Amino acid sequence: MSRGAELLAALSLAFGPSGCENEVRRLIAREIGDADSMTILPIGNLIVRINGKKRDTRPRLVFDAHMDEVGFMIRSIGDDGFLSFTTLGGIDTRVLSARRVILGSYDGSRRISGYITSKPIHLQGGSDAPGVDSLYIDIGAKNKAEAEKFVRPGDYGVFDSEFIRLGEHKVKCKAMDDRFGCAVMIEAIRALKAERPDFDTYFAFSVREELGMQGAAAAAWHIRPDFAVALEATACADLHDVPQGSRIGEQGEGGLVSPVDAATVYDERFVKFALDLAAERGIKAQPKRLASGGNDAAAFQRSRDGAAVLALSAPARYIHSANSVVDMRDYESVVALTVQIARNIGRLAGGETPAETAMN
Repeated sequence: MSRGAELLAALSLAFGPSGCENEVRRLIAREIGDADSMTILPIGNLIVRINGKKRDTRPRLVFDAHMDEVGFMIRSIGDDGFLSFTTLGGIDTRVLSARRVILGSYDGSRRISGYITSKPIHLQGGSDAPGVDSLYIDIGAKNKAEAEKFVRPGDYGVFDSEFIRLGEHKVKCKAMDDRFGCAVMIEAIRALKAERPDFDTYFAFSVREELGMQGAAAAAWHIRPDFAVALEATACADLHDVPQGSRIGEQGEGGLVSPVDAATVYDERFVKFALDLAAERGIKAQPKRLASGGNDAAAFQRSRDGAAVLALSAPARYIHSANSVVDMRDYESVVALTVQIARNIGRLAGGETPAETAMN
């Protein structure tokens, strides 16, 4: 397994549903090691700064990736020992039934396995997928008293998934959204520590994106960037029987650069700059073809004077499930383009496109 895949595996397997990102944050801090500045905001964001050669000068650039994953919270424990729960983030209920989960406390002192289940199919009426209110978690307890030895209302949960390689280039696990972006930022930090960019570069490992971009909003006020890049994993729909016109992107063809999505109209100059820079440096990248979803870029765009924003995303299959799939070729492309954006942001701030710079 490559170094990048090992990093992505460690991050994806970590326990970090929205509101409970502690374990992920500790892992990221260990992987980064030394940095010029490393700050934990009260909301839980980890903010890292790599000093540029031109200290404390503009432009100020931030890359953002959210640490949280979609997950669950225990609402109550029934007399029969079964647990009712709610989802944290957007999860299609069709991927839940019979799925194995891990439950645990905020402080990490308690962890237990369980299964999401519902009435057997032969006792169900109709063909619609059951709602969350019709599902429950079985931890093997015979009654409420026994269940209370292991879990409490308010405990968190995540999918229990393995990190495995699929075919020659792909890997699958839970939480690719957005441990993919977190891994990319760690790799970029390592590269920029070795060869300093011109300008100070910030990295916001944010909390609670799946619950409304709360961490990114705090990061935007703390950093006050001129330019912000959301590093994400997004649906690509390059699947069997999906027509080309309905596909968002193709795996193996590089990161997706969004012109617009459901939450943000991206800075046109920044979008062109990223795509031109990728072409100039021989890095695969592709425009996102459908205006779907949203990400932390929206929070940075709406904060203070409004940063110029870009989204650079991994095309991912089966997002927000226990088995999201990404292509490691896309991972390498996104890492490479992230580093190049950091090293060349002064050209964008100065009004030069990569093509214009090459002609000078």
